[in-house]
Amino acid sequence: MIRRLTPADAPILRDLRLLALTDSPDAFGSTLEKTIQRSLADWEAMLRSEGNPYFVFESGSPHRGLIGVLRSNESRTAHLVSMWVAPPLRGRGVSDDLVRHVIAWANDSGSHRLELSCTEGNKYAENLYIRHGFVRTGEAETRERDGMTEFDMTLPLKRASGR
Repeated sequence: MIRRLTPADAPILRDLRLLALTDSPDAFGSTLEKTIQRSLADWEAMLRSEGNPYFVFESGSPHRGLIGVLRSNESRTAHLVSMWVAPPLRGRGVSDDLVRHVIAWANDSGSHRLELSCTEGNKYAENLYIRHGFVRTGEAETRERDGMTEFDMTLPLKRASGR
């Protein structure tokens, strides 16, 4: 089951981000060291924003997957962030379910497109996004902290909500 996190779920978001950064530190723009420093109030504030939801995949306890969306109202662009699935559930369709969920949310929220950054060499993630229609934009950036390249991908949305 996929559900949206609320401010009361701040400890879940914090714990999943820490698990993700411990498991796959190269896959994310943020670092474990920086993330550990955030207070519970910081996590609660992240979850208070109506236009920037985080969703979890729940399969018993603990929670097993995470994905987020940051949305710019001015440009009507949504950014897929924080995608992570616990290793025992990889290859079972959980990441596909999470990405489909965010695509539907972004479409229903009136976004014109969904964008993301993917670390060069992360073929599993890139293939996941390609399966859902994302394409590389040709834009890339080198991370200062480790010299790794993150390339951008985009997906035009249908805007089913009519907004």
